[in-house]
Amino acid sequence: MSNKYYITTPIYYPSANPHIGHTYCTVNTDAMARYKRMTGHDVFFLTGTDEHGQKIERKAEEAGCTPQEYADKITGGFKRLWELMDISILTEEYVQRNAVNASALANARKIASKGDFSGRKITADRTLIYGDCKGSGKEPYHTSVDVAGDTVISRCSCPSRQFPCKHALALMLDFAAGRTFETGEVPEDIARKREKIEKREEKAKQEVSADAAPKSEEELQKAAQKKKASADAAAKKKIARQLEGLSLVSDFTREMLSAGLGTINSGSAGKYEDLTKQLGDYYLN
Repeated sequence: MSNKYYITTPIYYPSANPHIGHTYCTVNTDAMARYKRMTGHDVFFLTGTDEHGQKIERKAEEAGCTPQEYADKITGGFKRLWELMDISILTEEYVQRNAVNASALANARKIASKGDFSGRKITADRTLIYGDCKGSGKEPYHTSVDVAGDTVISRCSCPSRQFPCKHALALMLDFAAGRTFETGEVPEDIARKREKIEKREEKAKQEVSADAAPKSEEELQKAAQKKKASADAAAKKKIARQLEGLSLVSDFTREMLSAGLGTINSGSAGKYEDLTKQLGDYYLN
């Protein structure tokens, strides 16, 4: 018999702010999901909003904004309500879905099982968890998971280029497992980053409004050139990182062939294993 358990709320229609009926359904569903996890089931708990339709378009027109802006505003209200009601957003199934690959998830489980985190904290509004994780160096990795905005943002001082990295995944697993998180304040660096994100989002909204206005052919060409330049810069940065990774692989392969395959020992095998784990940091996996 399968140990998997799937449960979903209605997929709510964001034409107006959430009310007690939405809360009743979601709290009941979350309670059942928690119970099933306690009895050893592999639970998939789904909720969300159904963001489409003429009704939302009309509501957005009445509010003087775009349908996307209107839906984002209402959906944000749902998220704030779930935070208030302690709905389990950061669950183990969430971690499984958002791990970049199986290796990252497996490493996160190892970190969580060993209890490598210290100083685990959660803010009073339950929008941020953070802590320090033992790293390979002398200093711990400062790790946080931020759910204040429309998307979950993970941050870590480790050198990985994977988001979320294994340390952020492990922190989420600790939270999902019900481990102790003391109440803490939002660190200054994260407060500054939140402020930057808010400013960037506000600028994006202004640009969307500006884009909705009629433009001349010259303005359209400039916008296209700017977009292409930004995409080209991102592509060059990624290619440079990939070339750096390929250079590491080439150097290691040359070293192994020069020494002879018969010289492979636990040390060289370990070096090879570490290298393969780093390939994701160079966009090569």
